[in-house]
Amino acid sequence: MGVPSMQSKIFVDFWNFTLQWQNRSGGADADWRALPQVIHAKADEIVRNARAADELELAETLVYASYEPGRDDKLRDWLDSWLDPQPGFRVVCSERAWRPRSIHCRECGTTTNVCPSCSAELGHAGEKGIDVKIVTDLVAMAWEDDYSVAVLLSSDKDFIPAVECLQERNYKIINAAWRGAGVELARTCWAAFHLDDLMPQLVRGYR
Repeated sequence: MGVPSMQSKIFVDFWNFTLQWQNRSGGADADWRALPQVIHAKADEIVRNARAADELELAETLVYASYEPGRDDKLRDWLDSWLDPQPGFRVVCSERAWRPRSIHCRECGTTTNVCPSCSAELGHAGEKGIDVKIVTDLVAMAWEDDYSVAVLLSSDKDFIPAVECLQERNYKIINAAWRGAGVELARTCWAAFHLDDLMPQLVRGYR
């Protein structure tokens, strides 16, 4: 006799998903309102086929995104004003901190901290804070029994320790990643599927 139902949540690493989408979609726009239903349907199929539960119930979709002030203001407005109010969505934003960085040429020995073309300061806006937020919520929500199955949209192997910890406690993590990316994470998770196979359903205007 199977388990009647399980509660699930979808955790979306926004930039990990978006950059790969842009590389593979041929310029098509992603339908973010359709994403939870499409991803959930695939996860539900996996859970049923494994006879882990008779039904998978989606509680919410969490989207984790970083932004750089002054450069990503339109993105921040879209995340806050459009995506977050959508039914079943919760958006978690993190500000990226700009850090100056010098580049050293191994051939001539020159070190510079400005672009040779436009003289702009060289640097990097890191988003490690987003990984921490995803891991924290994955663990905290599991401990609060907010879900039994988590669908993690990412190919980042930094999540492997958290996934291993949760699965040792019988939480099921399903990885949704792009074909050829994040093999280590996919192997660690209880189950995995390729987002490439679902792209036609995720293109805006598909329905």
